[in-house]
Amino acid sequence: MSISFKKAMLSPYRDEKWKTKVGIAILLYVPGFIAALTLGVNNPAALILTFIASVIIGGFTTVFGHKEINNEEPPLPDWDFGQIITVALKSWLIGIVYFLMFLPLFIIVFAISGVDRSYFIISLLFSVPLFIFAFIFIGVAQSLFMKNLVMADAFNFKVAVSYLKTGISNYGMYLVFSILAGIIYGLAGGVLAGAFTKIINPQVGNLINNVTNILLALTTVNLLAQAYKSTTEKHPKEHLSEA
Repeated sequence: MSISFKKAMLSPYRDEKWKTKVGIAILLYVPGFIAALTLGVNNPAALILTFIASVIIGGFTTVFGHKEINNEEPPLPDWDFGQIITVALKSWLIGIVYFLMFLPLFIIVFAISGVDRSYFIISLLFSVPLFIFAFIFIGVAQSLFMKNLVMADAFNFKVAVSYLKTGISNYGMYLVFSILAGIIYGLAGGVLAGAFTKIINPQVGNLINNVTNILLALTTVNLLAQAYKSTTEKHPKEHLSEA
């Protein structure tokens, strides 16, 4: 199995109810949008409401990846808020733990560059590979979690390292295609947001960006699920927790 960028871009739209399901995700941003519109974009209430919406939508996209890995139809999950919020919190905690794990390494690398300007190039040579490794390794961990939605799987480092070795090309393509998707949706969102900002209101532009971010998240999660599935074809499955 090879990773298909086209499949990742189009997969959400195979769901007959994609407009409703994606529409609900967009509606989650409306309270934050209204708060920003009435209280100001930097108002704590607006920021908190937008953050909460982003976390919940992260749970939605994670379950979407879970369905892709397990070949479940329809592609997009129903809005079972109990399941989605639980998955969102687990995914968020996994992200925080891995962020804290890699943070000291980044601090050391950037601290070196701050000692003397002559060390900047050396710091850059270390920081770029470190970022790539961190992005891919966290992707591996998240894909292990997506398989059965069992949090412990994300911290099974023995299996994670094994998957990384076996599927480095697959997860590498996930990184490359994720960057490509980011460019495409970033340009589309930027153009649309800029137009709506000038015509209507800057907050409408921000809402448009949130919409494109949802579509970007669905695309990248599908790419990650494909990377896992492609790697699993060459890797034993019995090390992961049962669903």
